[in-house]
Amino acid sequence: MSSTWSDLIDPRRAADTGATFAGRVPLAELRRLAPLVVDAAGDAEYNIRFSRDGSRRAVVRGEVRARLILRCQRCLGPMEHEVLATLSLAVVAGLDEADGLPEGDEPLLVTEGRICLGELVEDELLLGLPQIPRHVSESCANLPVEVAPGPSPQHPFAALAHWRDKH
Repeated sequence: MSSTWSDLIDPRRAADTGATFAGRVPLAELRRLAPLVVDAAGDAEYNIRFSRDGSRRAVVRGEVRARLILRCQRCLGPMEHEVLATLSLAVVAGLDEADGLPEGDEPLLVTEGRICLGELVEDELLLGLPQIPRHVSESCANLPVEVAPGPSPQHPFAALAHWRDKH
């Protein structure tokens, strides 16, 4: 089944029918992600499958992949970051239901009956961002040149040393 990324879908009904959604989301249209990237060109690819598990719980499985250009916090230059997120979500209506999920499944809270595929994809991309984006240290292009070590600086309180001796 194909769908536009902004469609609202009922995940429980999609699980009943075994629906699969695959496509591309333009990065420039993801409003929460756009301020965090240097260049929002390109797309995120997704492949999302809905089904029922052994407990008849609606589950979402799939992958989200994107190549993002972030700002390195060490050299402030652009850097590529590949996000490959694997979804393993169980649809829940409340926090009590989320507590009983099996190991490995994350809760997908659905209170109004429908979800937006684009928001689900954007959530996974945001979760895949590093806390502090930075190149491997040898890859940073704009690092400041190290200054050769000179004489050791004078202790900042050295001028007060004579005052201590007087009293």
